[in-house]
Amino acid sequence: MSASETSGALQPSVKWLHGLTGFRFPIALGIFFIHSSHAVNPIDYEKPVSFFADRGFAEGMSNFLIPIGLPFLSLFFMLSGFVLTWSARPTDTARSFWRRRFFRVFPNHVVTFVVALFLIAGATTNWLPNLLLVNTWNPHEPEGGTNYIVWSLCAELLFYASFPLVLNLVRRIRATHLWAWAAGMAGGIVAINLVTVLFVGGFVYPGNLLQLSNEQMWLASLFPPARIFEFVLGVLLARIVMAGKFPRLNFLTVILTWLASCVAAQYVPAPWTYAAVALIPNVMMLGAVATADIRGSKNILTSKFMVWGGNISYAFFMVQTILVYWLRTEFSTTYDPLTAVALWLGLLGVCLLTAHLMFTYVEDPIMRRFGRPRRKATPAPLEPAPALSHPA
Repeated sequence: MSASETSGALQPSVKWLHGLTGFRFPIALGIFFIHSSHAVNPIDYEKPVSFFADRGFAEGMSNFLIPIGLPFLSLFFMLSGFVLTWSARPTDTARSFWRRRFFRVFPNHVVTFVVALFLIAGATTNWLPNLLLVNTWNPHEPEGGTNYIVWSLCAELLFYASFPLVLNLVRRIRATHLWAWAAGMAGGIVAINLVTVLFVGGFVYPGNLLQLSNEQMWLASLFPPARIFEFVLGVLLARIVMAGKFPRLNFLTVILTWLASCVAAQYVPAPWTYAAVALIPNVMMLGAVATADIRGSKNILTSKFMVWGGNISYAFFMVQTILVYWLRTEFSTTYDPLTAVALWLGLLGVCLLTAHLMFTYVEDPIMRRFGRPRRKATPAPLEPAPALSHPA
């Protein structure tokens, strides 16, 4: 990859990474399958989420998927830093960047917020901090009462607010020092977990799968500054790839390493499962997909279907918990395995269709219309007045 370096800033020769766009889709699918496999519905604890009638099987599947899926969100945070850095414009200002991020995030958030208020009983609790995406700064009511999943947007809001400063600082790092700084971010992730385990107490409720108190869960996962290390690691990885410092990896090796982390996640306790257990595989995966894009490799991630799924992944992320948790309270019967699988896939189809409609009619048009200021029309030059005819 060729890159030009001016004032410490590298500009990528490949402007758009379709593989990374497609990469968002399987991550979002993984998060969907975790949410939709829960044995207990957070909206109504007496009703299930899982379609499977065998309670033991449903709980076992949920307990297996949750530790694997927790690092998916960490990968999303890293991917966010990577993509924002890759697509940063040399002439961009902080104000224009924040404008684009606002109109990317808030339209879908407001729509799902309003829908949740109408559909979910109790959604009016803690509604204002939830609407403003600041609820996770409060350790006592971090998740809010509306769309449960938006706790992660509170972290993203911090990332966006700090990105112009972070990018400016990261651009000053010499290419030869980038990996050392990336190791420092990994150390920050480990440090947060150590502080959580060694210095934060609290009551652990019986049956809590993660075996963490509410205070520990808040600090290690929900508190936005605790996730900044993953975001900055993504920013650094983008710079590493731009500078040609990321090694070419065999995809089989990357996949096997990721599968090994999935096995380890079954035995490693929280909070290490939030990010640390899959930290190296996530870095390998993100870098491998990006470098394959730069080489122009065609693979399943660059297919039209996967790119479509990547484009709607944010809308899919936002609608899934409302549909998964609320819809199941309306049809709470459990079923035999074959019927359960069919209904599970049907629920996935409903979520994807809803996400496609939201992207098509809310997210994309609002972003196109308001994501950048409208150019003022340049007035047409006045035509010269016709020459006066003089009498002979």
